[in-house]
Amino acid sequence: MTKSFIRAEKCLCCAECLAAKACTSRAIFRLDVKEPAIIDAQFCHGCSMCIEACKGDAIITGL
Repeated sequence: MTKSFIRAEKCLCCAECLAAKACTSRAIFRLDVKEPAIIDAQFCHGCSMCIEACKGDAIITGL
């Protein structure tokens, strides 16, 4: 299964992270509103719903 990853340099640090809202496994979170989001690979199911939801195109699938 392919997991998703956030490219921190592309994350827009949106006030409301749409990728996190789209994540059905709640694998996406932010430690601070000024920091990029994080995907916890342990919880990521690889559904790619976050990729479609991310405004900044900051999420990619891994190898």
